[in-house]
Amino acid sequence: MGSGTTGSAEVLSDRRWAGIELNGDYASEARVRIDESRREAPYIPDEDQETLLGS
Repeated sequence: MGSGTTGSAEVLSDRRWAGIELNGDYASEARVRIDESRREAPYIPDEDQETLLGS
């Protein structure tokens, strides 16, 4: 998953995606980057947002 660039692009493109990262530092960085993209992204229904957030 790296730093979350691909995940951010998928969020902004309104696509479904999944990412896996073993390194905790990269996972934290990716989470921040993707969360920022979600604030810029088009509307995502609540049920899908829960899936994306891992809730």
